[in-house]
Amino acid sequence: MTISSVRVGHARLLVAVMGGLTAAAVLWLARGFTFHYDEWSFIIDAPGWTWASYLQPHNEHPSILFRLVYSAL
Repeated sequence: MTISSVRVGHARLLVAVMGGLTAAAVLWLARGFTFHYDEWSFIIDAPGWTWASYLQPHNEHPSILFRLVYSAL
């Protein structure tokens, strides 16, 4: 018997259960987190975003990466 021929019984069920438990743990542990200060300005300004708005500084700092992340979310 080779290693590649070994099968784990009910592997899909195990992966699904572990995925569900992981998702529940993440939701439980993150239950008190919310958006923080400057993040709200990225979220509230989201509908009016244009290419020019990505290049505008936020509090005098470049924020292209943060705007890209929030637009993807």
